[in-house]
Amino acid sequence: YEKRPEYVVFAGLVFQPLDRNLLSTLNLTDDNVRYFFNYFGPRELSKERSQPVILTQVLPDAINTHFDGVGGKMVDTINGQKITRMSDLASALEKVEGEFIKITLVGEGRPLVLDRARAAAASTRINTQYGVSEPSFLEP
Repeated sequence: YEKRPEYVVFAGLVFQPLDRNLLSTLNLTDDNVRYFFNYFGPRELSKERSQPVILTQVLPDAINTHFDGVGGKMVDTINGQKITRMSDLASALEKVEGEFIKITLVGEGRPLVLDRARAAAASTRINTQYGVSEPSFLEP
């Protein structure tokens, strides 16, 4: 309580770190997310992901119309870079090279693919449309 939540909004994709409040508030039902949360400490899975990142929702827009049903999934990689915490995600999105951004989710066979140039332009439009005044907040 009284702690500002961390998040990143990019091209209408909202990412947040997995914690008890997020799990209970959003009633996340993905088996991979629940497994990871339930066995995070006891089985020392935190060595693999010190702060699991969840794609919590998709703010609808033309850039992400084909991403239906992916909310509530854990992020695995962005363009091949393993995402172990929120700072990894922010860094990966900032330093993307090439034409596309490829986001893989744990347990999903097909990656989410965004055109890098269109995604950057869409981010501004989406943030304005949905009243997102600050596209990200990460603890220092």
